[in-house]
Amino acid sequence: MFTVIISRFLLFIGFIILIDLLAYFSLRSYTKHWESKTLKKYINALPWLLTAIFLVFALIYVFSVSNAAYDYIKSRHYFNIFGVLLIIITLKSFIILFKFIERIFYFFIYIVSKFVLRNKTFNKEKISQKNANIFFVSGTFVALLLSLLLTYGMIWGKYNFKVEKHVISFKNLPKSFDGLRIIQISDTHFGSFSDTSYYNRVVNTINQQNADLVFFTGDMVNNEAREADDYVSMFKSIKAKYGKYAILGNHDMGDYRRWYTESGKISNYFDVVKVYEKMGFKVMLDENTYLKINNDSIAIVGVKSWSLPPFKKFGDLKKAMTGVPDSIFKILLSHNPSHFNEEVEAKTNIDLTLAGHTHGMQMGFYNNYFKWSPIQYVYPHWGGLYKEGEQYINVNKGLGFLGVPIRMGIKPEITLIVLRSS
Repeated sequence: MFTVIISRFLLFIGFIILIDLLAYFSLRSYTKHWESKTLKKYINALPWLLTAIFLVFALIYVFSVSNAAYDYIKSRHYFNIFGVLLIIITLKSFIILFKFIERIFYFFIYIVSKFVLRNKTFNKEKISQKNANIFFVSGTFVALLLSLLLTYGMIWGKYNFKVEKHVISFKNLPKSFDGLRIIQISDTHFGSFSDTSYYNRVVNTINQQNADLVFFTGDMVNNEAREADDYVSMFKSIKAKYGKYAILGNHDMGDYRRWYTESGKISNYFDVVKVYEKMGFKVMLDENTYLKINNDSIAIVGVKSWSLPPFKKFGDLKKAMTGVPDSIFKILLSHNPSHFNEEVEAKTNIDLTLAGHTHGMQMGFYNNYFKWSPIQYVYPHWGGLYKEGEQYINVNKGLGFLGVPIRMGIKPEITLIVLRSS
């Protein structure tokens, strides 16, 4: 284990040195024609200066939490370290990228001049001097813009949640359920937050929606049940006319930290279930239940975390569907949207699936005109509402964050779904 840690650390240091060297030589090639030696000196030193500032920042953070009792408290600070590192690497990477583009541009000009225009007096140095400032200014502008956007996402974007509303009509929805208001929340990742103020606003907004049902589609915590200690009474205050239901996500299963004993991991699993229950949620562990209004009923089906590799598969849809009539309207709660592709779509007559897990990768574009995120190349259904045949799936983009503490273009989300009987 120690050898693995050392090798990863050395790999990380090597990567940082490589980025700094490439950024340094890129800047030096831009500034070599500048007249001011002082300005040239400071600009060339920027990559090393930024790395030095980051290392000081990281060391202060690490030592400030070295005596923290719980791993999840430490991880909050580590997320901030990763966030600052990402911003710095982005800044340097785009300086390097524009230098690479500049070289390709010069090579193209050289080929055209030499072999197309037959220009024997091609002066590479003169062209380089003339255009270097254009590439330098362009690269610096793009690098600073992206870094500022990432900084916004780290300081404000991860807290800027919105209510995403969908109205869905179903031919087989009983008339008594026409207008049913469903709130879906997902991926709160309580262990990533340093205080409860954000989720106070979330809960207040949920209660303003006058929900009939509230569904929590998993990943309440990062690893440990005790991450949720400060949120129990807050989430217990969430109101729903016909009840609150939850399922377990992959992080709720406790697979992403080292447990010293198997019994400790098992105990944590049951503690996570108990926390959901203390909050007033009925936890659906591969089971189903029925909601009755007047003389009409619908089925609510919930499975434990079901995933494709590299994630583990725990849920059992067949078991969860035991006894559910084919004719009844069904809502499935399943954390990972890949479950819909593999076992639900066109293989069952489940009407509506509610999932989370993806976070929309926390960075991308999501608006009325354009939706894109790198995560879409892994999950075909990655954020929002999708219709496949007569079946629907809504993928909630989550309220929390994990990895880097940044949301840029992909806002945290509360989903309001209104069911209509057409």
